[in-house]
Amino acid sequence: MAVRVDEFMEDRNLETVDVVVGIILNEGNFLAEKRKPNEPIDPGITCLPGGHVELGETHEHALMREMKEELNIEVKKAKFIKRASWIASNGEKQNVHYYLILDYEGTPERRTAECVSWKRNTRELDIEIDRQAVKESRAMLRREK
Repeated sequence: MAVRVDEFMEDRNLETVDVVVGIILNEGNFLAEKRKPNEPIDPGITCLPGGHVELGETHEHALMREMKEELNIEVKKAKFIKRASWIASNGEKQNVHYYLILDYEGTPERRTAECVSWKRNTRELDIEIDRQAVKESRAMLRREK
């Protein structure tokens, strides 16, 4: 059976990519970003900050790079929380690696998003796996106290 070229290209587009996400908690609140409405992936949603892991990059390095690019902070210490799967609005399959940022330098500020803000209620996040990651991070911190 012959495979059409366009079918092969569609299959290549289904490749799964790695993404890192940073969870920053402050007295129970978490930092969220609202993506710009013209973003090619998941436009206009409220989510946790993060981004794609580049070729040859470790997840930890990608997390540090993404937090610097998106929030202008330098991550000093982070703890892996969980991995989850997500299909972005453009059909991209993502392995999402969540990290709780335990120590950083700088004051988080908006660099690439429409806005960033501290939230308390996870229902303000548009992605269910983000909501679960925040809940798991809060629970982990309670257990460690």
